[in-house]
Amino acid sequence: MRYYLHHNARKHKIIDDFKAYKWTSYHEILNGDSRFVNVDSEIDHFGNLDTFIELHEGIHYEDKFQGIIIE
Repeated sequence: MRYYLHHNARKHKIIDDFKAYKWTSYHEILNGDSRFVNVDSEIDHFGNLDTFIELHEGIHYEDKFQGIIIE
C-alpha cells in the first residue's frame, strides 16, 4: 500500500518523479522522522531501509495491468 501511495502522483502524471513530490512521506521515512507515519513500522514492513529504497526505485509495471479487473 505504501508503494502505491508514494507512486500515485507519478502514476497519474501529476509529477514525473515521485521523489520530487512534496506531499509524499517517502522522504520522512528515509530521514526517520515523520509526524504522520510510524517510520519503524514502515521499515519493518519492507525488512530494512535498503529494501524499502530498492522496491520504490525499481521498475514500475502497473501500465501492463491496465484494464484488468480483479474481483
